[in-house]
Amino acid sequence: MPRLSVSITKSGRSDEFGNALVAGKSYDLDSWYAQALVSQGFGTILGSASTQTDPTTSGVSASRGWRGATPSTPTYNGLTTTQAQMLMPALARTRNAMAALNAGTADMKIAFLGDSTWAGAYAAGLQWTGARALSAPVEFARLMGIYVPTTADSSFGIGSTDSTTVAAGYDARIRPGSNWTVTGSSWLGGTMIRNDTNAVSALNYDFTNTFNAVDIYTLQSPGGASVAVSADGGVTTLTTIATAGSLAILKTTVAVPAGGRTLTLTRQAGTGACPIAGVDAYNTAYRRVRVYNWGSGGATIATWTDNTNVYNIFPGILAVAPQLVFINIGINDAIGGTVPATFITAYQTLIDQCKTAGADVVVCIPTPIDTSQASAATQFGLYSLLRDLAQKNGAPIVDMNALYGNYTVGVASGYFLPANDLVHPGANGYAAMARLCLGVQGVH
Repeated sequence: MPRLSVSITKSGRSDEFGNALVAGKSYDLDSWYAQALVSQGFGTILGSASTQTDPTTSGVSASRGWRGATPSTPTYNGLTTTQAQMLMPALARTRNAMAALNAGTADMKIAFLGDSTWAGAYAAGLQWTGARALSAPVEFARLMGIYVPTTADSSFGIGSTDSTTVAAGYDARIRPGSNWTVTGSSWLGGTMIRNDTNAVSALNYDFTNTFNAVDIYTLQSPGGASVAVSADGGVTTLTTIATAGSLAILKTTVAVPAGGRTLTLTRQAGTGACPIAGVDAYNTAYRRVRVYNWGSGGATIATWTDNTNVYNIFPGILAVAPQLVFINIGINDAIGGTVPATFITAYQTLIDQCKTAGADVVVCIPTPIDTSQASAATQFGLYSLLRDLAQKNGAPIVDMNALYGNYTVGVASGYFLPANDLVHPGANGYAAMARLCLGVQGVH
């Protein structure tokens, strides 16, 4: 991959391998990273670099873009570097989105698309209770917020298809009134929250940051109920969303009085279904990176490529239109025995859909699971195909499987505590996944 010589004008960044860049000195850097540093005001480009550094000596796998010798197995040198993700193909849409964020003209959207290991299952020991707050996407948002303004003030689905999830407290920010359940249609991030009882009842979202606008995604259906929108306990209805109509995902953008932190959606009286597919709160006065957790328990590649109905997950990617998507799918396919060729063909379809939505894609190699759930050969075979597919698409890889080693090594390292349920990481494991993903952004 081409490299550029850069004169560093301001300290505060590192190179692709985690080494500090010192103001007043020049460095040979991967071209996309060099351009990103320059766009952020950290240096000026002097010209093409005369030499290249072999990343295999720094623990970087050839699958990240290096075309020289490939080590027999990927190595990562722990979690103290940029996690071997910085040497990668240029992500033009990501760079453009970051430039717009830095210019104060637009927010940047990053989505974590996948299964329960994105949703955060068993992070706190129980399957869903308290899981979201300890999930990898939420930890990613916290870490990224150290470097650029970042928010995870959104909610898509409930992380699973479990009808008891709301009551179990998967997402402590959600305070449902009576009759709100998790049944029926799934969308981005798991099953929609809905109230189909024909009775007035409020659904509250308590967010961290103040917001002055919110995108509300509802399932429009024949005879659908209306939803009143208010904020911070106000008695004034900001707008009423009528969800009656032909089947569709309806996106409604609502202006909110500045300073709000609580969103209230109140199902109105009358017959009809009232499913809430997602909410995304933001502040147009303060540009931020918006991080979305689209982890859905039990999801397979077939889940994410189902295009049967307009309200399925697959078209939902187009509705939200992130600029960067981390795809983490494969564990449930390995367990369920999805035919490898079928898996890879569908995975390519998912990559294409993300690109159609305007997103760059990062291919995540799933964490290892116990061989009682899927044989080592099955896991290795499926994930080897994923690495090849990533390279074919010019997509960077976040190799969480190589980071953990295997399930037994991961348990010994504490990645699967406290549950050790043979499949799901615990809080420490999810935090390690977040740090690995953060390296792709180059914000550290």
